[in-house]
Amino acid sequence: MELPKSQICITSFTALNLIFSIGNMGAPKISIFFSGSIMDKNFKIISVLFSIFLILYGYMGGIGIFINLDPTINKDINELPTSYNDSIFDYGAPNSKFKNYYKSVYLPENYYKIADETYPDVKNKDIDSLYVVLMNIKLPNYNRNDYDCSDVSAQLDWILEGHGFKTYLASSPYSLDKYGNINNNSGHMWLIVQLDSGEKVAIESTYFTQHSFHPPGIILRKDMKYKKYSYLYRDYIGYIKKYSNSNYILPNNFEGYLLSYKPPIDENYINKCDYYYYHPKFIHDTPDEYIEGYYDGNVRYYMPLSEFDWWSDDYNGYFKNQLDG
Repeated sequence: MELPKSQICITSFTALNLIFSIGNMGAPKISIFFSGSIMDKNFKIISVLFSIFLILYGYMGGIGIFINLDPTINKDINELPTSYNDSIFDYGAPNSKFKNYYKSVYLPENYYKIADETYPDVKNKDIDSLYVVLMNIKLPNYNRNDYDCSDVSAQLDWILEGHGFKTYLASSPYSLDKYGNINNNSGHMWLIVQLDSGEKVAIESTYFTQHSFHPPGIILRKDMKYKKYSYLYRDYIGYIKKYSNSNYILPNNFEGYLLSYKPPIDENYINKCDYYYYHPKFIHDTPDEYIEGYYDGNVRYYMPLSEFDWWSDDYNGYFKNQLDG
């Protein structure tokens, strides 16, 4: 999302500061900053008129202009903690020896036991704990042949279940393209986590793979609840950090950032994603239910174990040695 090399950045009013510098092509560039909070009416009028003059002059003479006027730019940024903190984990949780685990028909016998022993339970299954856990997960490269969305979803489900989250495997017989349109040529799978509050959070599993890395993978809801926990908001923070000291036009806020996408992430697109991710065609507690499948008349629809055996991937050799094959 590279933007033109002129920039409108935003602060508050008080003093007029002019800074002259040399642009990339050698042409002079003028930056205008209005900052502070006390400025009399006449000075404001003079400043605005002077700014208009400079803009017209710049347009005629090839001067690049940087103007700071609006006091609201990026004031909504709230970077949430991302590092593991022992305070979120319950190290006093019952030992695995005293727990009963779901006995899978198709998965390794100790599948969920190993997950529980590998990852500590969180004290509270809330959005803050989920966010921190998700921000510290990175999975192998996506591979359409042997590590696709179902394998990725199964592994992410395994990790989150290990941390104590109630997690579901959601799927659809079709996918969405970048315009929010239905693609009937391929199905898709992702996760839905149910928090202690009963709220459900949809997570795009493939956003934890190395070449599509957009943690925390949380899908933006149309009501904008948990907005600042979404992967798009995290991308927004990264964009502002990267370009805040460069000559690019920065979006005024998160909504402006979304509209600067190509194609724009507008209300229509968000509504389509909300419906797709939060109202899945199928939703199951474990991979077993997908493998078992269902009957429509005399026809059985199911997914083979090979769609979920993420531990057989070369990058997951450590877990392959631990899980009973």
